[in-house]
Amino acid sequence: MPHLGRLEQQGGWASVAGPDLVDEMGTWLQAYSGVGPWDHGYYSFRQLKPGTYDLVAFSEHQAHARPFWAELVGTGLKALIVDANETGLIHDLDGTQIAHWRSYQPDYPTSAPQSLPRGALGRVCREFGGNLHISDYVRHPTEEQEDTALRTLLERIRTKGEACRSLIQENRYDLIVIAFAEAHLGAHRFWSYQENQVRREDIADVPSLAPAILWVYQAIDREVGRILACVRPDPNVLLTSMYGMKDQYPTTDLTTAFCHALGFQIPSGSGNAKVNGNADGAGNLPRGLNKVSLRLRRTVSKHFPRALQESRISARFRAETDWTRTTAFAIPGLYSGYIRVNLQGREPEGVVRPGRDYHALLDRIEADLSALVDPTTGEAALESVVKNATFYNGEPPQLVPDLVVHWKAATHFHDRLIHPTGEVTQSRPDYFRETYHQFPGFIIIAGPGFDAPATDAIVSPMDIAPTCLHLLRQAIPAHMSGKAFGCRWARSL
Repeated sequence: MPHLGRLEQQGGWASVAGPDLVDEMGTWLQAYSGVGPWDHGYYSFRQLKPGTYDLVAFSEHQAHARPFWAELVGTGLKALIVDANETGLIHDLDGTQIAHWRSYQPDYPTSAPQSLPRGALGRVCREFGGNLHISDYVRHPTEEQEDTALRTLLERIRTKGEACRSLIQENRYDLIVIAFAEAHLGAHRFWSYQENQVRREDIADVPSLAPAILWVYQAIDREVGRILACVRPDPNVLLTSMYGMKDQYPTTDLTTAFCHALGFQIPSGSGNAKVNGNADGAGNLPRGLNKVSLRLRRTVSKHFPRALQESRISARFRAETDWTRTTAFAIPGLYSGYIRVNLQGREPEGVVRPGRDYHALLDRIEADLSALVDPTTGEAALESVVKNATFYNGEPPQLVPDLVVHWKAATHFHDRLIHPTGEVTQSRPDYFRETYHQFPGFIIIAGPGFDAPATDAIVSPMDIAPTCLHLLRQAIPAHMSGKAFGCRWARSL
């Protein structure tokens, strides 16, 4: 990748890492806003509504943060923003903004494509094509389907580059932000085809797709080079990825099963029911369909309006736990685990007292998680636990889970873990993608406004927004806790 390599030689490279990286979702909003997830409150596509036991669909639009370019409103500086992850439009910002055109979206998009000025999106779609949606996971894909997906990804990258260059050449922008979500999509979709990679069981051996991820990266590298060739001379450039990829199957019910098995979360009624954390709303259909097979119910539920799916998932979540006897409970997730203490004064029927009892319970949960062993490897199943109270000087967070659980990477599904007191088991979910994200990420900086970072430099995602504002000669607002890094002087970005 010659263009990325040249940027690194001209400037420098650093890891994006540190304790501020709590979990994958919300990380881009964190980088763009300079506000941590414990304050912006965005950590999953389905979250606990604070002060209730309700689960609600959530997106970046409900988060308590705005990207740093919102600070440019009224300054006379112009910005071009194209598909910036986990952000929306900023009104009254001078320039052009296109959101959710070709960003990373689930199969039921949470945000519609839009732009400011309003006509910009329509023009881009007419000249360079529409969304060209690609799923990051397809069950039992054929070789023809995978070839088509790869060609579509490469076409998305090429025409996005063309569209961005066309927009750049029409105006003089002080700030340009462009995201290529195709790297994310391609890594998920073609992970199992890599050489020497453990293949997913429903994927055929297709040697011609072994370099597919590399081809996607090389295509992005070419467009980066072409875009840089048409901007003003000597720009300051930040090129970043917040995370990479690892082997991991879903842990949809694992954290819930742990909370049940260790006696933290007490089921209501018979205690046999399990909270369903699946995104498809399986098991939440009317009573008349209760005897239909689970797989068929999952298939049917996908055709229900999403609002109905979400309301049934939330109702079941509330009903399946005896909140008066529960000390901590799992908030369903796909890969990371989320645990919330049933805290007095915060939860409607909280039973754990704040202070010493709260922290003692967190320590006990972490110890029990650390004791889990993967019987396939004989090693610990846990990678790490994040205590969000750390970011509040030990006080319980209001918007986010108390604990974020990261399971260790594995090329097999964790259907059973061993604890000294017994077993923790989960059933295989319908959504069975074999990849998830891992930290650290990286950042390449280059341009006259930067000093080259040290070879072992680590940059917090919280520092990216303040750095960009500093380069644009703008004041860094008080709500941004990060600091500008590597800046020699400010000119343009």
